[in-house]
Amino acid sequence: MPGKTSRTVTELVNDLQCDDRDISEAASKALVASKDASVVDHLIELLKARQHYIQNRAAGALRDIGDDRAIEPLIAAIKLPTNQGYNGSFIYALQTLDCKHLFSFLFDLVIEGDYEVRCMSLMILEEQEFEVTPTDFTEAKNKLDAYLSRNDLRPEDEQCMQELHTLFVNISNKN
Repeated sequence: MPGKTSRTVTELVNDLQCDDRDISEAASKALVASKDASVVDHLIELLKARQHYIQNRAAGALRDIGDDRAIEPLIAAIKLPTNQGYNGSFIYALQTLDCKHLFSFLFDLVIEGDYEVRCMSLMILEEQEFEVTPTDFTEAKNKLDAYLSRNDLRPEDEQCMQELHTLFVNISNKN
């Protein structure tokens, strides 16, 4: 296209952080389509931004790229106390990555997270195959039993835990 110039990765990363949604969405699409090896590194750095909307945009782009190098940085972002209540996009990003070694971590998110975190974590647990050791399974079962014995479960908690219980039955049938 005449007159159209190619944007550098740095320019696109800056645009991703822009307040203008149209500009940031275009930048996200261009970063995802880029074949530049540094894009994932730039997006991982943005997971550390103070503004949650920037973190969310970076997480979304990492999800679309699907590079497993993002797993540990996403987990680190999930664990940050300052991101409490803003973790849904990080977990959503994990959904397209190879989480086979994250059974215990995701299980704990289902037990301890808010509704969005529970749903997203449970989806990953249902969709992917996991490496579950007998110890992982026993610890998770004990946590689930303890959680189910509580008297303060809300209807949405009960539904989520029932789905988790069904997942357990399926896992135990495989082992």
